[in-house]
Order: sequence, then structure tokens, then C-alpha cells
Amino acid sequence: MARQPDAVTKLRRELGAALAAYLDASALTQGDLARETNYHRTSISHIQAGRQFPDRDFWEKADRALGAAGALVAHYDKVCDEEAALKRAEFDREQAERRTRVKAISPSIVRVSAESAPIDADYVEGLRREIKNLVHLDQQYGGAAAAPVIVQAYKQMRHRVNTSEIRNGLHRDVYSALSEVAEVAGWSLHDSANDSLAEQVNHESLSLARMAGDRSMELFVLQNMSMRAESLGRPHESINVSRLVLGSDRRLSPRLEALFRLRLARSYGLLQADDESRRQLGRAHSLFEDGVRADDPQWSWWVNNAQLCWFEGAVRVDLGMKTESVDFLEQSAHAIPEPRMNFIYRAWVLYGYALNESWSNVDRAIRELISDVGIFQSRLAMVRLGAAVNLIEHGNAPSTIRDLAEALRQRLTNPI
Repeated sequence: MARQPDAVTKLRRELGAALAAYLDASALTQGDLARETNYHRTSISHIQAGRQFPDRDFWEKADRALGAAGALVAHYDKVCDEEAALKRAEFDREQAERRTRVKAISPSIVRVSAESAPIDADYVEGLRREIKNLVHLDQQYGGAAAAPVIVQAYKQMRHRVNTSEIRNGLHRDVYSALSEVAEVAGWSLHDSANDSLAEQVNHESLSLARMAGDRSMELFVLQNMSMRAESLGRPHESINVSRLVLGSDRRLSPRLEALFRLRLARSYGLLQADDESRRQLGRAHSLFEDGVRADDPQWSWWVNNAQLCWFEGAVRVDLGMKTESVDFLEQSAHAIPEPRMNFIYRAWVLYGYALNESWSNVDRAIRELISDVGIFQSRLAMVRLGAAVNLIEHGNAPSTIRDLAEALRQRLTNPI
């Protein structure tokens, strides 16, 4: 686990010291406060030392028990706000660094694309390097910010390939690499809500992969197409694509078969086909436990425990098992380090809290998420955050939570 920044540690210690001061001034013992807040006495010691940071519900109970007249809750809210500001400042620094990297990426794309010499092995190697840069760009910014750069890169590369001689023996490598660039563009376009162009680029990527005889890339694109149909509310289309793959390719590794069965589980969940959804989820879980194999494609690195936990949680949401879903959604957010996907999964966690009307957790989650809106420009996250806000506004949330939800909605509308 990453070490907590010193500034955050200092804020939490100050809050713990305030708790200790109020406890010393009261007639209560640590044991009494533990009983009042439903925490263990050892936890109270950790909280006083700043080693443990409970949610708002604890501070509300402690405030009442110690007669702090709202001072402890106000101090907690101030710490949350200051931590969010620190986090925003850190993201701003990272964003400045990323802008520098983008400037370094784009000129190299132009140089590679502008050459008129025959396409050789060096050009193919350059394409592969650019793919890594483009993937990194998408992961750091989200589709709305990254898609225009990635699509422009794909257009330039496609033009170069279509207007140049390709050295003998390199045709499959060139079209395979170009297919991968189109795959990255298709995903980024989907995340930016450019649905018509995403569909066009996905089909181009699939055609290029088939031209190259690259079954691995073909499967990747088909997975993306299944995912896209599922997320756009077209579960039958998603099922048909997944069934096509599972029915026509008996050489799928356990990890890849698990991925397509997870897609089936989610789509059947959206259709409220409870038994079939659970059956596919169980089969996927069993296949996933077989682990990674040497013949797994390079792109399957992201088919990991975080993905599995997200599917487990999302399927339970779809089937109405809202209480069971939260633990899996929390695990998915904790298990994914990549910034944009972590943001998406944390949006799902907030949605799970709102479904369960867990208002203290909703409070904490919004405070942690709101400063990231606009940093990561992802349709997948924005849609889920908007759905969470709707649940809060139509639920029995306290006025303080409604105010936070309104602030989040305003941030979603104007993320700058």
C-alpha cells in the first residue's frame, strides 16, 4: 500500500488530537467512547493518534457523546476538504507533466507519418512504440481528452500505410499494428461518447486484424464490441458477439473464456435472467482461478482481479442484490492502480453506497471523488456518477448529503 502523504498524516493527527482533548475534558473513558461509537477501544487509540481515519458517522456519534456541539464534525469535514485540495494539487502537478509528455508524443506521430520511404521493420517498431504512448495517454486523461489525439494518429498512420510500399514479409505485422491503433482509438472514442465513430473504427480494426490473420487482436476487438453493446444497453447484441466467440473458438485460454463469460453474465443480468447470469458468473470465476497461461495474448493483462470484482459487483447491482454488490465494488476500486479505471470503479462504489442509502459512506465518497471530476474525462465514470446523484436526490438523504450531491452535479455539468 502506498505511503500516506505527510500533509495528510498531519491533518489526521490534528483531528485525532482534538478527539483526545474532548475526551480528556469529559467524564468518559476510552472504553465508554468505544461503546458509544460501536468501535473497539484499540481503534479509539489509533484514531486519537491519527493512524485510523473513520467515516463521518463515527465523528457524529463521538461529537454527541462528548458534547462537542458540532466542533468535531466540523473539524472532520475540514480535514476531508483539505485532503481533497491536496489531492487536487497533486493531480494538477501530474497533469502538467502529462501535457509535456503529450507534446513529446504528437510530433513523433507526425514525423513517422510524414515519411515517404517504403515501410520497413523500423517503421513497424515505431508503430508499436506509439501504441504504448497512445494507451498511456488514454489511461491518464480519459477518452474525451485523449480520443482526438489518438484518432488523428490513427488517420495519419492509416494514410501512410495505404499510400506506401510495404517491404516483403512485413504486411501482416503492419496491418496487425494498425489494427491495434484502431482498437485503442475505438475504445477511447467509446469512453468519449462518440458512438458513431467508435463503431466505425471498431469495424475497421476488426477488418485489419482479419487481413493480418491476427486472431488475438480480432478477439480483443470483438471483446470491445461486446463491452460497448452491453454498456449502451444492448445486451442481446453483446450476448450474440460473446456467443459467436465462445462457439467458434475452442482454443481460448481459460482467462479469455472467462472474460467472454463475464460479458455474458453482465448482459444476462441486464436482462434479469438471474439463473443464467449466475451460471455464467460461476463458470467465469472457476476459469479465472486457472491463472495466466503462456499463450494468453499480451492485451489480456487487464483481465485481472479488479475486473472480476467489478463484474461480480455490477451483476449483483443488475439483479437487485444491492447490499451484496458493495463489497465487490469496493474491492475492484482498491485493486486497480490505473488512474482513469480507478476513477470509474470509485464512481461505481459511490453508486453502490447510494443504492443502499449508506449516507455516511456517500458523504465520504463524494468528497473524495469530486476533485477528480474533469481530471479524468470519461463517459463511463460520468454516467455512473450522474446515476448516483439521481439516486441521492430521489432518496431519503439528509440535507447535507443532498447539498454534496448538488455540488457533484454542478461539477459534472461544468467540470473545469
